[in-house]
Amino acid sequence: MKRVVAVVLAAGLSSRMKQNKLLMKLGDKSIIRLVLECIGKSKVDEIIAVVGHEKEKIVREISDCGVTILDNPDYQRGMSTSLKTAVECLAKRKDVGALLIFTGDMPFIREETINRVIAGYNKTNACIVVPRYQGRRGHPVLLDCELFFELLTVKGDTGARVVLQNHWDEIEWIEVEDYGIHLDIDNQETYERVRENYIEGQ
Repeated sequence: MKRVVAVVLAAGLSSRMKQNKLLMKLGDKSIIRLVLECIGKSKVDEIIAVVGHEKEKIVREISDCGVTILDNPDYQRGMSTSLKTAVECLAKRKDVGALLIFTGDMPFIREETINRVIAGYNKTNACIVVPRYQGRRGHPVLLDCELFFELLTVKGDTGARVVLQNHWDEIEWIEVEDYGIHLDIDNQETYERVRENYIEGQ
């Protein structure tokens, strides 16, 4: 069975925050570490983190997480450049069946959700598998290796959205009870609310 590789996009500028949001703490751990630890417990075969903005700080934070780190020197041109950095690496390998896209600011996706997306892929061989909660799609998005070269044509800050639109009728939807697939920590207000709830739930 070919490998499913998790790709964590961790190169962004955090332009809506006063600091690099991936290094901000929830409890005693950074957001990016929580993301990687959750993925590491799942059934993914490998994890790649794509870094760019403040890459030295990010690398220092995650160097002991057992992930492969790729540098994206073009990170200021948008999320698609980080995705391309990973795809260019994976497309050269014959052992990779699919990539599973995560953003580094979504620490509440459940391990069970990740495993269900992978199981859906292994069962159906669909070219795209996406989790959905209360009618809304979320992360992580799985794309089969047959779409890698199409991913290389994506531009700007859209991620894989255009590829999903091009193959909408081919998507395998996985219904989940996981609000975490929608919850990205994108601004200070969201961070403060999430941090308070996280600490209360400890």
